[in-house]
Amino acid sequence: MENISEYATPLTLIGIAIVGAVISFIQWHANVNADRKTFKEFMNEIKNDIKTILLRLPPSATSQNSPIRLTELGDKIVQDVKPEAWISMYADQLLPQTEDKTLYQIQQLAFEFAEKEIYENAKGTIRMDIENCAFRHGISVQEVLKALGVVLRDKIFQAKGLSVEDI
Repeated sequence: MENISEYATPLTLIGIAIVGAVISFIQWHANVNADRKTFKEFMNEIKNDIKTILLRLPPSATSQNSPIRLTELGDKIVQDVKPEAWISMYADQLLPQTEDKTLYQIQQLAFEFAEKEIYENAKGTIRMDIENCAFRHGISVQEVLKALGVVLRDKIFQAKGLSVEDI
């Protein structure tokens, strides 16, 4: 019996240590799971905030990828304004100014021309068509002009034998 009592105290201490370790592990695991739940809720909250912010941003007629292209809204703008009848005239007018220009410079020229010249000097119903298009789509006139700038750039590229798809 003496032998058993010699080992009883160390075994009891080891048993208490194991039970304590198990309890500590269970508490740690519960805290980790609680933190995961809290973190997941936090990430969902951030995700919802980002969606709300993005919904408040005005729609864009052009993509920000390179080369700049029309978005779905941009395509609708072009269908609405129907610039085919008069945009070629402007492309022909700008073509001589593009001789020594890079692709980027031609694009900038087309965008600036659309913003400054087409709208400011629009004749007939062109200006009214641009403004009515902006009103119908709930966007600024500048967004309509961006879309027209892309169409003008593409007409200039076409006249030079270039394609946006090849760039």
